[in-house]
Amino acid sequence: MNGQANFLRSVSSIVDDSAYFITEWIVSAGDTIKFPSNAAIALIPNYTIDWDDGTEIQIVDEYTDVNLSHTYVAGGVYNPKILGHHPYLANWDAINRPLFSKVIQWGTSEVTLLNFVAFKPNFIDVSSIDQPNFVSSFSLANLVYLCSNFDSPNVSNWNIAGCNNMANSFRDAAIFNQPLNWDTSLVANMSYCFYNAKKFNQPLNWDTSLVTTFQRFLYQASDFDQDLSGFNVGNVTNASQMLDGTNMSVANMDKLFISWGGQVLKPGVTFGCAGLQFTLGGAAEAGYNSMIAQGWDIVGATGI
Repeated sequence: MNGQANFLRSVSSIVDDSAYFITEWIVSAGDTIKFPSNAAIALIPNYTIDWDDGTEIQIVDEYTDVNLSHTYVAGGVYNPKILGHHPYLANWDAINRPLFSKVIQWGTSEVTLLNFVAFKPNFIDVSSIDQPNFVSSFSLANLVYLCSNFDSPNVSNWNIAGCNNMANSFRDAAIFNQPLNWDTSLVANMSYCFYNAKKFNQPLNWDTSLVTTFQRFLYQASDFDQDLSGFNVGNVTNASQMLDGTNMSVANMDKLFISWGGQVLKPGVTFGCAGLQFTLGGAAEAGYNSMIAQGWDIVGATGI
């Protein structure tokens, strides 16, 4: 243990600053902050942390301090720095939420699970030029769920090629409206992804070939009107209330029915599109009828 600690301290003294995961916290005297960990996941934490207040650098490994917290004697703005393997950045303790300011730098540590549920808005410093170093299989479930003022463009070009779960990722992110140029080819769960993301209206040129659930995917995303004809829905088993409450135009619904009706679909799927309209007497109606014939229950769409 002592040998490991000495090794990590020596490494931290010479490592390039770009390797650190750096955050900003605004605290009062006596405030405690806490970095989350989860011993149940396969990747064990193994890192040093400098609390930025002159106290001793601490070591976190599989033996001690799995849930690491620190109390500041004096109030101020602090930038604790983590160096090493800290895979779990999710389900942060509620005491952190009023104190957390932003991520200054993601660093090089691999991330397995990331979310900032109910945090203060704009948790990502938009001036940061790096991005999270995600592992080959990870989750973005609940990424900014309940971050009602979040609208950072810094997420637009993240490399999420290993992501398998996007449930609730932007749920209740009420003003979020940034492009998402993401590789979603491994995502199976997109349920509630943009639920109540009222301002979101960006193209979604996503690979959805492995998606099984679109339940309430854009439910009450009231500004949304984009072409979803590029979605592969061949593996979908649940699309209930998927588009309810959106602003999808007749033109975009026509494109959707033409495309989706031409795919081989799984039977027994409920597809919600309450209040939306499509054109009768042509290719859109033929696509609609093809989906019905393949066992889809299309709820709420009206032909005009």
